[in-house]
Amino acid sequence: MQAINPESRKYRIISMIRPALSVEQAVQFIKDQFGSVKIISQSVSIRILAYTIDHNKSAHEIITDIECLPLQMWEIRRKLEIDESVLRVLALRTESRSLKLDCKEESVRAISSYLNRTGRMSLPRSPKMPRGARSKTSKLIKRYRFCGIMPYYKDV
Repeated sequence: MQAINPESRKYRIISMIRPALSVEQAVQFIKDQFGSVKIISQSVSIRILAYTIDHNKSAHEIITDIECLPLQMWEIRRKLEIDESVLRVLALRTESRSLKLDCKEESVRAISSYLNRTGRMSLPRSPKMPRGARSKTSKLIKRYRFCGIMPYYKDV
């Protein structure tokens, strides 16, 4: 069994909240879930989802950067996944080796250029693409799809 590292780490939590809540209620709900965790930054926007999630076509997208212990992060994620007002939760470490998930429209459009007309990933196998970039791009596409930012298939 590995020993648990008591150092605090930085995480980015992307949560999609039901649009029935107001923006202030959604932000207060997220802050209540975090408890005594140090919140570094937080951004809120309303996003039209690429596909319906639990009969919702839009959601409050709350991107929160926090610093906490790994066990605290596990507990926060568990609380958010249990609650019915949360549609999707994605928690990522924002350390040097992890992917940078940017939810802006420009980056989603740039990443969607790697999809063919039916929605399948078609990443080029050329020497121009750096080593390991194909796997990182495919992970990024999968994370966008999970959050509802990018559709799983395109209408032909």
